[in-house]
Amino acid sequence: MRDMLKRRPERGFLQTYGLVLAFVVLCTALSLSSPAFLTVQNIVLVFRQISINGVLALGVTYVILTGGIDLSLGSVVALTGVLAASFAHPNTYPLALPLGIGVLGGVFIGLLNGLVITQCRVAPFIVTLGMMTMARGAALVISQGRPVSDLSDAFNFIGGGDIVGVPVPILILLGVFVLSYLVLQKTVFGRYIYAVGGNEEAARASGISVAKVKIGAYAVCGALAGLAGIMQASRISTGQPNAGVAYELDAIAAVVIGGSSLSGGIGGVGGTVLGALIIGVINNGLDLLNVSSYYQQIIKGLIIIGAVALDREKISRRTLLIVLLLTGVLFVMVARTGDAHDPEGIVIGVSLLNVSNEFIVNIKEAIEAQARERDVRVIINDAQRSAERQIQQVESFIAHGVDAIILNPCEVEASSPAVDRAIEAQIPIVNVNSETRAPATAFVGSRDEESAEIAINYLAQRLQGRGKIVMMHGYPGQAAEVKRSQGALTALKNHPGLELLAEQTANWSREEGMALMENWLQAYQGQIDAVFAQNDEMGLGALKALRAAGVKDQVVLVSVDAIGDALQAVQAGHLDATVFQNARAQGANAVDTALRIIKGQAYDEQVLIPFELVTQENVAGYRPEE
Repeated sequence: MRDMLKRRPERGFLQTYGLVLAFVVLCTALSLSSPAFLTVQNIVLVFRQISINGVLALGVTYVILTGGIDLSLGSVVALTGVLAASFAHPNTYPLALPLGIGVLGGVFIGLLNGLVITQCRVAPFIVTLGMMTMARGAALVISQGRPVSDLSDAFNFIGGGDIVGVPVPILILLGVFVLSYLVLQKTVFGRYIYAVGGNEEAARASGISVAKVKIGAYAVCGALAGLAGIMQASRISTGQPNAGVAYELDAIAAVVIGGSSLSGGIGGVGGTVLGALIIGVINNGLDLLNVSSYYQQIIKGLIIIGAVALDREKISRRTLLIVLLLTGVLFVMVARTGDAHDPEGIVIGVSLLNVSNEFIVNIKEAIEAQARERDVRVIINDAQRSAERQIQQVESFIAHGVDAIILNPCEVEASSPAVDRAIEAQIPIVNVNSETRAPATAFVGSRDEESAEIAINYLAQRLQGRGKIVMMHGYPGQAAEVKRSQGALTALKNHPGLELLAEQTANWSREEGMALMENWLQAYQGQIDAVFAQNDEMGLGALKALRAAGVKDQVVLVSVDAIGDALQAVQAGHLDATVFQNARAQGANAVDTALRIIKGQAYDEQVLIPFELVTQENVAGYRPEE
């Protein structure tokens, strides 16, 4: 940008072109490490994958140039996606209506942010932090905590269609980029944005309405967040109230990596798109290299710091060299641990819900062990509970040319496009642990409804058919939560003497389970007879709260999954029961089923592994040998 060069004539070569150099070096390293990286299919895939973050980042660029910040972006994506999807069912409304509602919904939230910041003089960080929570809550209220599905083909075309071979999301990103460039470079509003960010008091003294400029910047940011929400809902064919978690972090990171100053007045949309590309290339490349998700966060952070360091004003050559060396050494070390490319052997791509969960870790370890035994390479990715990221991972597997995919779905509805992508690419896909609406080649796992039915029947037996129970839900909309909720409600109909006193989500978390149980004990003093937690983590949190309150002996507690801590609690007589789900059998059978499909052998389309109730009487048979 001409203005930036005029303001900073002292910038050297590295400071001026360092970010581009870092991007070229990164792409070169990845192309040498993975033959699948520098292919037309994968390049298009990267641009498709960065489209949503790119649109968000372009929007927040306006705000950051004024010296502000917007932390509500991810929640606005979820809210506008739900709003648009609610009016995008087949044979109902014209396409213009959901598109208009989504964008205008974002504009409204942006205007609200801007008005509160300027008129009430509240810091942008505080206002948008509060809006982040409010918008997420509104998305959950409107959708009742469930995905909004059954969307029209015209709506789904926005996120999944192509025009003359170019994906529509890429065209949208290109259009937003060109429009934003023209606005910031060629209009009075754009010049005012730079003026306000550069020196607010001087801008005010020059007669610029600082408040109007800031409100306008937040409105544009909200509009583009609404557009991103439409793109995201269309891409996963679902209005997902839990979508967009932490999207604001990647968007802000893209802006800062691109050279914009968080203090305002310096930056531009070209750098923002380059920043989004760097983040997208990092995500894609580390997945292709089969880098463990445990390392991915570290290496991504170091690369981001290194890229930003290249663009700073005052950085010594020694500091720059240290940052680059550390980043390069760690990248090489971690990339070698992946060793994903195996042109001669069988390669299976695996996308797991969340590898910070002990149950999912057991599935992962079983897949790895079975793969070693069968002399198969696996590329294991962590979707981090994001259906959008899971779709991206499956697309990366397809670009990599894997022989089969094992999918541990994040969502019943929102993960279905991942299955569709694999089927369209004629790559067999095996769902493990949970099913999707779109039928996979095969399913290995258990009926989650069955686990809840076993748990409720156990509570009915312990309470002799009468009592008041509370139920802790997992993350709303996720496959296991949906199925276990359905199973519990079905079982409760068979036990009319059981009253569901309260139900609430604790997001599969032990900490949240404990906090929720503490709150329930205050709200329903002496009324709770039993607790059903949809997984052991929440159940163990509830157990801690019950024991701390001294009422555990009065309350029956059952949970699901039979992880190590839960089995230990059952053996000690603290947890009444857990429902055993054989994670290791699921992982091993998923690999075996995938291999049978690859080799053209007979296979079962459904491999069902039953749940089993574990109590103190039989827990010894489930405890691992010490």
